[in-house]
Amino acid sequence: MQRDGLSPVALIVHPDGGARATIRRSLRSAGFQAVAVDTFDAARHLLELEPVDVLVTEARLGDFHGLHLVLLARSGNPAVFAAVLTAERDDVLERDVERAGGVLLVGDHVEAIMAHIERMSLPPAGGGNVQ
Repeated sequence: MQRDGLSPVALIVHPDGGARATIRRSLRSAGFQAVAVDTFDAARHLLELEPVDVLVTEARLGDFHGLHLVLLARSGNPAVFAAVLTAERDDVLERDVERAGGVLLVGDHVEAIMAHIERMSLPPAGGGNVQ
């Protein structure tokens, strides 16, 4: 992914193509450079290449967990906004996500994501383009 240097970068990780597309569309319309992937490995690879400003990840990603991606994203950008998505409330997961500096979003994800982002002021995590 190449940064344009102006727009904050969002990474969406979700195994469901419809959910990925909906979240990506919403973030792009809000001015984000949004990249969407369907697997933990693809997300990990991108996060190892460059920091992101926003991470939106499904909680359960096959054998892996979105919480691991939150930790990786925060190592590249401690100010990253990280949202972990889940269909059902889980108090233990919520505490773990909050300890990692993220938020757990239950239910209607797109509206909740955009509500959190609207309250934020996000400068790009890195300057210039990544080669």
